[in-house]
Parts: sequence; C-alpha cells; structure tokens
Amino acid sequence: MLLPEKIAMFRVAVPAEYELSLIDAISKFGNTALKAGGMELHHVMPKLLSDVLQGWVSPLTLDIDLTLDTIRRVLRPRDEYRIKIENLVREYRWVEKIENLAKRLDSMGISPDQFIRPPLKVKFDHMCVESDKLLQTIHELKSLEVIIRRIRIDEHNYFLVLIYEKDCEVQVKKLKESMSSTLFHIPEWFFDKPQSVVMRAEEEKNKIRKELFETLLDVAEMIKDAVEYEKTSRIGTLENAQRLCKEIKASLTSLNSIIKDLMTAALARAIVKENRLDILEKLNIDEEISREILELIKSENKLIVLERIRLIVESSDLDPSIKEKFKEIFVRFVRIYLRARVFKELLAKNKIPLSRRKDFQIGIFFGEYKYIENLSSELDIYGIKTLTLDLSIYDVLVTLVEDKKTLTQFRTLLKDTPYLDCL
Repeated sequence: MLLPEKIAMFRVAVPAEYELSLIDAISKFGNTALKAGGMELHHVMPKLLSDVLQGWVSPLTLDIDLTLDTIRRVLRPRDEYRIKIENLVREYRWVEKIENLAKRLDSMGISPDQFIRPPLKVKFDHMCVESDKLLQTIHELKSLEVIIRRIRIDEHNYFLVLIYEKDCEVQVKKLKESMSSTLFHIPEWFFDKPQSVVMRAEEEKNKIRKELFETLLDVAEMIKDAVEYEKTSRIGTLENAQRLCKEIKASLTSLNSIIKDLMTAALARAIVKENRLDILEKLNIDEEISREILELIKSENKLIVLERIRLIVESSDLDPSIKEKFKEIFVRFVRIYLRARVFKELLAKNKIPLSRRKDFQIGIFFGEYKYIENLSSELDIYGIKTLTLDLSIYDVLVTLVEDKKTLTQFRTLLKDTPYLDCL
C-alpha cells in the first residue's frame, strides 16, 4: 500500500545576512519548499537594494555597474551616500586598471619590480602619459634612443615601458617631469612580483566591495525606513479620517435637530413679527390653535394660554403622533416655566439668601391644590420644611432640604409624584 510522504510545515525568522546560510543548511535535510515572508521590498525600492536587504547579494557578488546605476537613480547628485559610492567605484576601477596593467606586463615578460631595481648598464623605467601627448612623447624619447613599449590603460592614458642606457637617465628624467600624466598614478605596492601585485589588487577590490556593500545597505535601510514611515503616516491619516467620519456620522442626528430648531425659530420669528397666520395654515395647523399660538407668544401669562392650546389639541382630530409630540413639548415647557417662577418667588420671599444658596437642596412638586395639600402633610411626617406657591393654574410645593441625601430619600418614597426639579 502506497502512503503519501509526511509533510511538516514550519516558519523560521532569520536576519537577512544569514538567510543564504540557513537555506543551505535546510536543504541538507531533504527537499524543502521555501517561501519568503515579510515586506515585499521589490515593490517599493530598486531590486538591487531589496536584494541587499534580504541577503540575496553579498560583497563578493555585488555588481559594481548596477550599484552605480541604482544609486544615481535613487539619490540626488549632492547626496553624501551617492558621492561616497561614486568615489568608491572610481577607486575600484583604478585598482582594476592597475591589476590589468600588471597582467599585461607579465604577458610581455616584464615584472613590475624591475622598475625599481638598481640599474647596471641598461635601465628599466616607466611613465604614464596622456593620449594627446603620446605621439610627441614617443618622438622625443626615440630621439634619446629609448626603447619604448606602450600599454593602453584607458581612453585617456597610456603606460610606457622605457628601456635605455644609464647615460641617458638625466635627459629621460627631465622629459618624464614635463610629459607625465597627472590623471593616473601608480601605487607603491605595484612594484612587486606580478603574482603579488594581482593578489594585492584583489585584496584592495574586496576591501572596496565590502565598503560599497555596507554603504549600499545603509541606503537600503534608509529608504526602507522612509517607506515604512510614509506607510505609517498614511495609515494614521486614514485612521484619523475614519474617526472623523464616524464623529460626523454620529453628529448628523444632532445637526439635524439643530437645523430643525433653526428652521422653527426662523418660522416663529416670521409669524410673530409679521402676524403671518398663513404660514401656520400652510403647516395644516387649526385656525383656533394658530390664534392661540400668537397669543402665547405675546401674552405674559403663557401657562394659561398653553393650557388652552393643550385642551384644543387633545379635543381635536389631529394625528395621535402629533398629539403625543405636543404633550411632550407642553410638559417640557411647564417644567421650565415653573422652575423659573419658583426660583424667582423664593428669592423674592428671601427663602434662599444668596449668601447661603449652596447650603440648600430644593425639591419642586406640582399638581392640583388637593394633591399638593396631601403631599405637604406626608412630608411634614419626615420633618421636611415645605412652601406652597400658587402659580397660575398650578399649585407648587417647594421643599427646602439642607442635604441632598434627605431629598433623595423622599424622592424615592414619592417616585410616582410629578416631581419637577432639584435646584
């Protein structure tokens, strides 16, 4: 019987620089399918930089030309990182030219250390000359009977191998001083055996590659941080926008109520100033109610007029929802009106001197005279001081309590009583 091979899934977090080593170690255990996780860096930065961050590139595998091209695309000309990398690449190319020069001399059977050996009768010498001075230099050297071998370093410079008798040394030296190139110099370590020069050149190149890689890594980290900061900032902006949208949505109800109140106030102002009963008629308000509304606005004893309107509304054939809404408005108005009147009466009767105003809790109850009388008798049992006021169509019972706890107690006992307010 054939059974499928058991498969195990696992995750490993590893620093980018050790990723290749980890993959190599895992592959020794058998076939392993690998999937990179984390941030998709190649979407937000050049591939070389993302590869450097993820460990796919090392100093030895770094493409110098691609490095220079990438850095020139992502950084400004005066950026410190760009200037540093351009200088390192320039130095790397110079070392390559020195290495190639040593190899070329070796292929010609010439060792660089021959140029510094003490001359016997014939001297081996060298000089670097610029391209535009090459022909003139060769002409003058030949006039001194110097044997010349030339090697092209680059499009601007040539390396000349000079072989001449020791007697000509002074004249050749003067010519070198006047014609030698200032664009290309030969390092001290060049004057050694060819193999040693090549080895030293490799060391110098590896050193430069390492510094290039580290600088490139800094640039990649900098760009990654900038991208992550931008991402975080945008998320923060979106979160703030979402919060504001929720607040605006939550405020729509209040805004709607404010707009309704403003419209109502604007209509009321027009009705009062211009006596516009036609506006009330357009709102399908009964003519009798309309007259009472105008009377309510103008009258000083608003409670009586409002009570008349209430009776008219209750006896009318208006929609029940409108009647209920009016009832709420009526009760709210009565409470506000009575509260103001009670406070004014208490101040007038000097029941709550302004200097001791904070020492009292004031409970206000309203209703018909008989009801208020019974309530007053019940409160006397608790030793609570009361004051009965006749305010228009209502009798109001006012209790003066010196602590809030006592007021809370009898409010609980009389929870079904039309309690107006606590001042």
